[in-house]
Amino acid sequence: QTYIIKEDYDNNLNEWPFIQSYETSDATIENGELKWINKNEKSYQSTYLFSNEDWNKNFRITTRIKVVEGNRENFSGILFSSSKSRKSYYRFGFADTGYWQFLEKSDAKIVRNETGWQKTTAVKIGEFNEIEIRKLGEYFFFSINGTLLHYEKGLKNKDCYLAINFPNKTASAVD
Repeated sequence: QTYIIKEDYDNNLNEWPFIQSYETSDATIENGELKWINKNEKSYQSTYLFSNEDWNKNFRITTRIKVVEGNRENFSGILFSSSKSRKSYYRFGFADTGYWQFLEKSDAKIVRNETGWQKTTAVKIGEFNEIEIRKLGEYFFFSINGTLLHYEKGLKNKDCYLAINFPNKTASAVD
């Protein structure tokens, strides 16, 4: 299996650009997990890497995120095919209250959000939730904890950045 990015969070192998303390966040890698504390009162935070996924090939993006404490009602998840500015991207993930969402942004405007927030039993509240995005041919499949929740055909590549997104006023863990 070929990996575009493989991160076990045993060290900062991929040199994530956030492993330090800021006024609005703290991030560390320890015990095989990324620990992120978003102290920002109003907005989410994300960290990203250049991922270089080849949209002519099939691929799979997967990670596990847990909201440890704080705001459980806002989005935790993955931004993919993102511009470096994070003004254009696709977004898939969950709220730790049992909801999921897929949306698309272009030039900082939501251009597609047909699903809105959808209730699901796939989200394990207060536990690690595995998010998976799988591309097979022209189709993209979106799953949480092995439950297929959404699919899309023919998404267009915006750019090659991949981001993990954290809600405001929240402590989260990624493994």
